[in-house]
This record gives sequence, C-alpha cells and structure tokens, in this order.
Amino acid sequence: MAKKAKYIFDFRTLSVKEERTSKKEIFKKIFSFVSAIIVLFTMAVFFTVHILESPEERRLRRDLEQARFQYSQLDRRIEFLSQVLMDIQTRDENLYRIIFEAEPPTRNPLLLGGETHELFRENSMADVIINTSVRIDDLMTRMYSQSISFDDVYEMARNREAMLASMPAILPVNLHRTRLVSGFGPRIDPIFRTRRMHQGVDFAGPLNTPIYATGSGVVTISGSAPRGYGGYGTMVKIDHGFGFQTLYGHLNRVNVRVGQRVNRGDVIGFMGTTGRSVGVHLHYEVWRHGERVNPVFFFFQDITPEEYLEILERASEVNQMMS
Repeated sequence: MAKKAKYIFDFRTLSVKEERTSKKEIFKKIFSFVSAIIVLFTMAVFFTVHILESPEERRLRRDLEQARFQYSQLDRRIEFLSQVLMDIQTRDENLYRIIFEAEPPTRNPLLLGGETHELFRENSMADVIINTSVRIDDLMTRMYSQSISFDDVYEMARNREAMLASMPAILPVNLHRTRLVSGFGPRIDPIFRTRRMHQGVDFAGPLNTPIYATGSGVVTISGSAPRGYGGYGTMVKIDHGFGFQTLYGHLNRVNVRVGQRVNRGDVIGFMGTTGRSVGVHLHYEVWRHGERVNPVFFFFQDITPEEYLEILERASEVNQMMS
C-alpha cells in the first residue's frame, strides 16, 4: 500500500504543495523520542530504588526502629540501676564504714569484658551497642566490688549489735498510711517560693498518724521547739548514741518525756501541722556527729527492696517541701 502524501498550504506562494520531511528533522524526532525514553527509565529506576521499599526493607526498617527504642529503654534502666548502686556505695562509704571506723572500700577500676567490644564494630548500631556494653560492664564491676565490701561490713557488724540497735534504721511512719512527699536537698520553700536546703524528709499522712522512734535512745527534747529549733512546732529529738540523733517535727502531740529511754519502734508522738507548716506531715531528720545527713540512707530494716526503690525515686524529685 502506497504511503499517502501530506500537503500543506504555502502562504508565501498561495499554493498547495507536498510536505517533505528532511533527514535532519527525522533525526531530531528520533533523538527526542529516545531521550524521553531514557529520562523516563531513569526516573522509574530512581523512584523504585530510593522511594519504594520492598517488603524486606520495610521489615528491616521496623526492626531497626524497634531495636533503637528498646536500647533507649535499656539505657534508662541502666541509668536508674547505676543511681541505685551509687546510693548503696554512698551509704557504704559514709555510713557503715564510719560506724565501724573502717577505711573506705577499695574499688576495682578494671572493666569486665572490655576486650569483646570490638566484636560489635561491624554492626550498623555499633556505637549504641558498645556504649551500652561499656555501661553494663561498669555496673557489673561496681556491683562485684560492692558485694565484696558488704562481706567485710557483715563481719564488722557481727559484734556491734548494740550500735546497730541504736542506729536509726527504720521508717518513722507506717508506709501504708503515709507518703514521702519531699526529700533531702535543695527544695522549693512553700511560703517564699524560693529554693533552699531541706535538711530532712517530709512524710504526709492523716492527722494523728503514729510516729515511731527509728532507733533506741534517750529523749532530749519533747514538746514545743526550743530556741534554735524555730519552725518545728511540737517536736521530739532522740539521742541514740554513737554520734546519731533524730528529730521529729510538726507533731500534733508527743507521747514521751525528756530523759525517757525509748526502743526502736516505740510510738513517740502523733503527726500534725504545728509550727511553720503548710499541711499535716512529719519532718524527719537524721544527725551524724552534729551534721544533718540524708535520712533515706537509713531506711533499710523494715521495707522491701521495691519499697526502698520507690522511696528513693520520690526523694530524688525536686519539688516543694511542706515546712
């Protein structure tokens, strides 16, 4: 079948003539068509490789995101355990060793398992894994050293029953009826709204909640706070011997008299809101050789490890004190 000719009207000559396509125009059309094909193919490849994900890639990406989240949660748990262990070490060095007049424990600086960290270098999450491994190794080393130290403390304590009976070692309130609301350290003053040093811990609870002696000793103050103890309202102070004293402030009423010998667990008064107070609570302090120390370090005899961790977490919050 013969190819049909195409005709165009020439306005210059006002005549109709046959349209003829030059080789140059044919080449340009072919080149344009091939270029368009190449561009479309390139865009398709780029879109497929860089934008579209295969099912396997999507699974790997989800696994990687989940792994990063899990490692972040693991880091938080390691950090909390490290803080708990640091608290235990502080109690060991500044409480038990002082009580038994012993030298501070020797801490082993050697990290366990450090030579295995290079095995993770080829992993896509190498930095995260190695950092977590180093922190776990450090935690293991400190726990091992602390275990050895506590073995020494146990030996020293075997013949110090009298001292241990006098040490303030229990909570001054029933934990099931009260709640620790402010810890030791810089806290917000409830009246002036400025930060100042809180020298004890505050327990909030119902009016007339029983208050217990945290260690055996002799009552040195009972009743209205004397000069030098302004703001404590009705209070009790006990001398436990061995350099220990405890103070119980803002009581509604007392249950002991000056000079009375009390034993650990005896009811010495009842919770109130006397003195400089913004609510019913007990302000409790522990003194060691005339210096106030963190009472949380001494809560170890009548609570479970879980309860102690909860108290430790609440005591670390920087909030408003109640007196």
